[in-house]
Amino acid sequence: MIDTVWLTSIGVEAQSAVNVAFPLFFLMIGIGNGIAVGASQALARRIGAMDRDAANKVASQATVMTLFIGIVLALLFTVFAESLLSMAGGSSNMEACLAYAIPIFIGIPTILMGGLFSGLLRSEGAAKRSMSIHVLGALMNIILDPIFIFVLDMGLTGAAIATIISMAIPIMISIYWYYGNKSTFVRIPLRGFRFDRTLIWDILRVGIPASMELVLMSIVILIMDVIIEGIAPVDGIAIYGNGWKLLDLFFMPAVALGFAIVPICAAALGAKKAYKIKEIY
Repeated sequence: MIDTVWLTSIGVEAQSAVNVAFPLFFLMIGIGNGIAVGASQALARRIGAMDRDAANKVASQATVMTLFIGIVLALLFTVFAESLLSMAGGSSNMEACLAYAIPIFIGIPTILMGGLFSGLLRSEGAAKRSMSIHVLGALMNIILDPIFIFVLDMGLTGAAIATIISMAIPIMISIYWYYGNKSTFVRIPLRGFRFDRTLIWDILRVGIPASMELVLMSIVILIMDVIIEGIAPVDGIAIYGNGWKLLDLFFMPAVALGFAIVPICAAALGAKKAYKIKEIY
């Protein structure tokens, strides 16, 4: 929404480009949040059982797995950017779409890691910390957007870069909490790391279903963009995408409630207090 507001003065082509990239961006948010939910339930169960070492192992597996998935997706999306944007309804406005989407695609690891750290913090009860760093990131986006778009004269590309930098801020603060002042209950030890199939499946068996709601919504938006491109390739997509961003504001509280109960129920299960799950619901 912030990018769209600042890019209004550039023209409808800029708004349309943001909205073509939006379902692909939202897809990454869905994947990142899904992994975060999967990690938070696996982590919270072990915290509920007071098994800190096991919780640390889950955090390590989730961190490396998310970074690996992010790098692979960034490479694939960047290499096939033009094809993906054409499939998303951007063939009539490809130059503008590429200008905005390429920095976003390169920044996919940042998008995924931001979601993961948010989930890890929530799973140990540090929800206020998670909220505060993401609010800070949003405020930085508001500040950085006009600097990159107008002062540095980078236009659409500047808006995307400002967005990714803003999303990196919560990650840097989280890394400081985990490795700098070590003020978190859970640690993320990486020395001698090896993938553990059992823990990865424990994360993904919840993470994949959790991600599907946002992933399927992204696919629906993408299909609608393709249909609208056949009628009004630039103006239509700009209008439709702007409407969706407003709808997201109403949709997100429900998603937040769904994400919130997962680690709380998992902690109750880990503590062998299943009766609390009924109270939570």
